[in-house]
Amino acid sequence: MVHLKDINLDYTLLNYGGKTLRDTLTTLSTKDLIIKKNVLKNLSLHVSSGTIYGLLGKNGSGKSTLLRTIAGVLPIRSGEKTIEGKVSPLIGVNSFTDGDLTTEENIKFYCVLRGFSKERSNEFRTQVLDFCHYTESELLKPVKTFSHGMIARLNFALGIFEDCNIYLIDEVLSVVDRSHVSRAVEEIKHRKNKGAIVFFVSHNLKLVEWVSDIIGIIDQGKVSNEGDSHKMAQLYKGSYSK
Repeated sequence: MVHLKDINLDYTLLNYGGKTLRDTLTTLSTKDLIIKKNVLKNLSLHVSSGTIYGLLGKNGSGKSTLLRTIAGVLPIRSGEKTIEGKVSPLIGVNSFTDGDLTTEENIKFYCVLRGFSKERSNEFRTQVLDFCHYTESELLKPVKTFSHGMIARLNFALGIFEDCNIYLIDEVLSVVDRSHVSRAVEEIKHRKNKGAIVFFVSHNLKLVEWVSDIIGIIDQGKVSNEGDSHKMAQLYKGSYSK
């Protein structure tokens, strides 16, 4: 279960000036150096087990900030937050990989960080490589030599094949080719059928509608509308995306 009630979260920013040295010095002498931006504003939502919850919203609306809050990366200023279960944060294309390591090394490193047994590590490696479909030579190359799509596939696989209760997926599939997107969606829905919660963020409206059971529309730091995925997708297309 994920339960958030009246969540407020601020970003601390430096207010350090203008385009010229004179502007900067004037700003430093006349204004506060540190300003706060209220990013999440009395945000509330409740998501039960076995649900894929899509998030739609313009850039800067608070979608990624919300996922980082659920993951425990960003502290809230006020409100109630209840997160029941283990979280896998697939936030961004490079969520779990080190570009200087090879595919094999990244998988081994991930298994060590998670404390997997030897048996679980072998099983996990098989699951990841079956999904990624890399050639033998690609397994030995540094990940930084891969295309964005190949890196995204690896990061998705590392995050989705770990046994968790909550998965946070933020734009990881935006650069993945269509065939692997379909396979990724199958894995997402498989986790849902096992009782997991999946938060899914993408600027691809059709993809969010296809994947999600429920969609929440984030506008100016709060959930402004929530409901059936098709209805919310149509509402967002007509009222929010312009």
